[in-house]
Amino acid sequence: MLVGSRLAADSSLAIVIAGDFNENPDEFERVGRAYPTALMAPDAGPGAWLLISGNREALGSSADSALVAPAPILYCPWDEAGGYSYRYQGERERIDQILLSPGLVSNGACPLSFQAFSAEPPEFVIDAEGTPTGWNTRSGSGYSDHLPIRVRLDIKP
Repeated sequence: MLVGSRLAADSSLAIVIAGDFNENPDEFERVGRAYPTALMAPDAGPGAWLLISGNREALGSSADSALVAPAPILYCPWDEAGGYSYRYQGERERIDQILLSPGLVSNGACPLSFQAFSAEPPEFVIDAEGTPTGWNTRSGSGYSDHLPIRVRLDIKP
């Protein structure tokens, strides 16, 4: 995996992987552990998936500790922040991800540090039930069927 090889060469790199994964951080549990999913807990070990943890302490006090595993463990801030980015059949989903390299959440040599993650949508992009007001091509109104998620990274002094 490209991320793993880059972090193996320099564990202090600031790497952010973001996008619509169409998968919740806990998707493996949601499918009853029936098959591996794209996002897996660290105890899954290396494979054709990303290892994620919602616990900064699980990554250790330095970026190097997260690289002891055969594959890097990326920080997924959803557990700390709460919220959702999508609704499917009335259920709140967290299918949009911002995953951070260990260096961004440690006190190591990375020049940037993770400060905050938010999935709090502006009121004008959701209806009364909290469903995103998706873009309607016929009426030319609405925004997106996904809600914005944001991360704040600061430059270390």
